[in-house]
Amino acid sequence: MRKISRAVAHRERRNPLGSYLRGLPAKPALFGYASLTTDYSPWRGQIWAHLDCLYVQPQVRSEGIGASLLQYAMAMAQNLGADRLEWQTPMRNERAITFCVRAGACKQAKTRFSVMI
Repeated sequence: MRKISRAVAHRERRNPLGSYLRGLPAKPALFGYASLTTDYSPWRGQIWAHLDCLYVQPQVRSEGIGASLLQYAMAMAQNLGADRLEWQTPMRNERAITFCVRAGACKQAKTRFSVMI
């Protein structure tokens, strides 16, 4: 497979999105994306960002695309005024956990709740 030929970043304040396209310029293919939202923490008095999704197609994992997308998400969060970027992954996803730790993220003890409405 060819190396990454081009990165496209769509900057929309409500839903910033970073995506990697690979392929010939006339026929690019989407191989990964990251999306984030921002929120305000009244406890800390700061804006923070939540990485809603970071996804890389299985056939191109371990090629640096995920790390590049995470770096882009961190830069976008900072540009939006956030002082931190948070995300979660299932405990069973050991590969994602390894990726997060390698990227310098800190684990936080937290229990997640949801309710159907």
